[in-house]
Amino acid sequence: MGKFAIQRIWKFIQTYRDRIISGLLLMFSLFRQLQAVAIISGVVLIIGISRFKEFIENVLKKIEESKEGSLWGTSWKKTEQGVLPQEELIKMEKRSGVLPEFYTYSEQGNIFLQQGDIKKAKEMFEKAEIIEPGNFNVQVALGLIYNILKENKKSVDYSKKALEIKPDSFIPRFNLAIATNHLFGYIKSLPEYLRAEKIAERLGIGETIVTGKLNLFLGHDYRDSGERKEALLRYEKAQRIFEIYKSIPEASFWLNDTKSEKRKVELRMTSQK
Repeated sequence: MGKFAIQRIWKFIQTYRDRIISGLLLMFSLFRQLQAVAIISGVVLIIGISRFKEFIENVLKKIEESKEGSLWGTSWKKTEQGVLPQEELIKMEKRSGVLPEFYTYSEQGNIFLQQGDIKKAKEMFEKAEIIEPGNFNVQVALGLIYNILKENKKSVDYSKKALEIKPDSFIPRFNLAIATNHLFGYIKSLPEYLRAEKIAERLGIGETIVTGKLNLFLGHDYRDSGERKEALLRYEKAQRIFEIYKSIPEASFWLNDTKSEKRKVELRMTSQK
């Protein structure tokens, strides 16, 4: 073999070194049944190492741009400084002086609340409140829990505490309106529902089960105040929203309630003509 031929072979190997290595690695991984390695080496063989690197860099960039998430069991949250691993967040929380038990109670409270175990959820959030009495999320949760338990005075108190921390917050304002209605009727609750509606609009909260309930309860207040046309419009809007989520039991329940109240208003309006 001449010197020129050897130089050409050497130049070929240098030019396609990455793909040659990828090809050898692919054959080895297929022989040893290493599926993950075979897939990666196959991709590199097809698109080349530079494009593969570019692909990985884009994936990592997308991960960094996300606010929080999980990848292969690794959790993170993002601050203005960048992505922080979960271990670093725990250290920061400890340095802040908040007892670790607070997060345990809050997390358990949320789990019980989602499961519908209101009694245990109340117990957990009350323990969390003892540790952090000014925590916004705890005030909101207790306002909601006492709302469900029909302890309206406590629901009002906790909802107001939450609104003192974040005045432009939808859920505590909505909870406050519901509890106010149970305590004092439509005269005082109607303005609160309307305030909640304005907050929902500012925050861009779309058509959800919660906003469906907001329109339903506004319909009740307008009905009780004698404004039946406005009540009918609210019931129609609530019905349209609940129809979207009717496969969900909660939405189906409120949909039936909305239809019933709407028919009553329609009958009253017809009888007055």
